[in-house]
Amino acid sequence: MKGDKVRMAIGGIAGAVVLLLAFSWIYSKAVCGGKWYGRTTVNGVDVSGYSLEESEKLFPDGSDYTLTVMAREDGKLTVASDDISYAIKVRRDSLQEVYDDQHDHLTFPWSPHELEAANDVSYDESALKTKISQSELVTGSSSYPITEPVAAQVVYSDEKDTVEIEKEVYGNHIDGDELYDAVCEALDQGTEAIDVSDGDVYPDMYLQPELLAADQEMKDRLEEYRYYITRFLTWDLQMGDSETMTPKDIFGVTQYTDAGVTYNREKLSEWIEPFCLKYKTADKDRTITNHNGQKVTVPAGDYGWCLDYEATMQQTGDTLNAAVDKKAADAYLEDPSEANKKAITTDLETIYKTVGFRKDYENYEDWDPDNFIEVSLGEQMIYVHENGEIVYSCRTITGKPVEGRETKKGVYYIKEHQEERVLVGEDYETPVKNWVRITWTGTGFHAAPWQKWGSWTPTYYVQHGSHGCMNLTLADSEKMYGLAKYKEAVFIY
Repeated sequence: MKGDKVRMAIGGIAGAVVLLLAFSWIYSKAVCGGKWYGRTTVNGVDVSGYSLEESEKLFPDGSDYTLTVMAREDGKLTVASDDISYAIKVRRDSLQEVYDDQHDHLTFPWSPHELEAANDVSYDESALKTKISQSELVTGSSSYPITEPVAAQVVYSDEKDTVEIEKEVYGNHIDGDELYDAVCEALDQGTEAIDVSDGDVYPDMYLQPELLAADQEMKDRLEEYRYYITRFLTWDLQMGDSETMTPKDIFGVTQYTDAGVTYNREKLSEWIEPFCLKYKTADKDRTITNHNGQKVTVPAGDYGWCLDYEATMQQTGDTLNAAVDKKAADAYLEDPSEANKKAITTDLETIYKTVGFRKDYENYEDWDPDNFIEVSLGEQMIYVHENGEIVYSCRTITGKPVEGRETKKGVYYIKEHQEERVLVGEDYETPVKNWVRITWTGTGFHAAPWQKWGSWTPTYYVQHGSHGCMNLTLADSEKMYGLAKYKEAVFIY
């Protein structure tokens, strides 16, 4: 009994298949004989129920054809048939081939058929190239500016207080050759609209960012940056003054090269230079109370506080290139407590090129007011102050007031002592005694026995002045040699 049911079921299925095949044959050969099957399109034209000859008349000739090209950022290009003398005609042999192929197979009324036949297409290629090359998609315009692609990059996040990846910008810089090829393909097919912003269809249409946020290289770069910058560099300038280079500051001086993350010397200089200038007093005018009790403003020389720029650059660069304690850095990023901050802080020595007696970044009174030397060019006199008193004064003959020989005004400091020295210039080579250097360019105190001291007056230097030094009698030079203290301030006015 069970076997009978199985045989009946098989028979029913077989009968149904036979009926379907018969139905398909009747529909395909009898109903659709000599014409296209129902639900058939060729090149997008509905030819259902038409004979081959009738269907040829349905295809457009291109006279009213328009191709619309859609692009990124609402860009648009329209190519009309008149722009390029466009014409299109479906090829009879190709249409015949498609027709014959369809009728070599059975079908059902409900089955769709989307078929393609080759076209004979003609257009003015030169006009098309001009149309594309001059389009705003290629050249840009005030309403459609061209934006270049920007690679993903590591940036500093103030909100997160560390680095993060900023996503790439794709832009709309189109490849003119790729656009031309895409338009030609659409024209050959008679397509009325294409979207060249579809990256799946046109993967090479636009210039691409070099790096994407999702790239592993970008993720590795982020981690390298994070460990490079997560630290603090501090300088204690005393008297309550200090400077700190923070992770954000460090990020600002970095660069990424083939060697990885490192500091950029130019960027580092842009941070170090203002730091050095902030605490520089050597370029400031100063006001002193002179031997007469008068206030005198003396122009800047080289006396005062001045950080050593080159040494600080080297020091900072070496510190930045030193390895970071990753465990300490991770701890700080997880919990930026003072204890964790201290663990990633490097205290650096403040390196000075020149120093003053004391620090005063407001009024620049950074010399010892009780111990200094003043040189009055008007009086041609030198006054030595010790412990608030003038302990010695003497005549001098300063530089002749002509170009290249005048004694420069300014605030300087005693730099060295030499009992004997040969002074060399363009037109002289003179041995002197009791040389006390004031400037690195060659100004100093020294004996000048060749001067006619018996004829000295405050204006004697006008005709018989030195090459810039303070000439002294032998006796005065010996005294000044002992009184002038190393690094003591000298005011020339």
